[in-house]
Amino acid sequence: MQADEQDCQDAIAFIQPDRVLTVNIKAAVLASEQALREAGIELSDFVRGNEKARERMKAQYSIAGMTKGVVVGTDHAAEAITGFFTKYGDGGTDINPIFPPEQTSGQTAAGPSRCPEHLYKKLPTADLEDDRPSLPDEVALGVTYENIDDYLEGKTLDPSIAKTIEAGI
Repeated sequence: MQADEQDCQDAIAFIQPDRVLTVNIKAAVLASEQALREAGIELSDFVRGNEKARERMKAQYSIAGMTKGVVVGTDHAAEAITGFFTKYGDGGTDINPIFPPEQTSGQTAAGPSRCPEHLYKKLPTADLEDDRPSLPDEVALGVTYENIDDYLEGKTLDPSIAKTIEAGI
């Protein structure tokens, strides 16, 4: 169970979907990790986190395939420019409705929708690494989302911040 399970439940209560499915991907992640270990590959914690994102996406596409649905992502422009996503994981969706607005404007856009404030003001975290649970995205990136938004808008930035953004992760 992820550390932010209550936030997930709060989001579900706000959205009020017709159907909620819970898929435990732990066994699939462990099986993949074991198969790689048997082949002589020991996964780092970071790569194991990416494995979780890919297994989650596999489950989402299986559900979408069986229900004639689409996989909706949460990636945005700041993640795209920095490469802060898992290829074939959270980066592999059918649509990303919040991609055009940058992270900070996406937070303010959620406010008028009556979304609970603790959800749209929540500190973003991938929360995939066991060694660094709930690591804030901005710590992992080395820059703030506001810095990235400013970069995307063509604003003048400290050269070291621009260099960090351009280097990606």
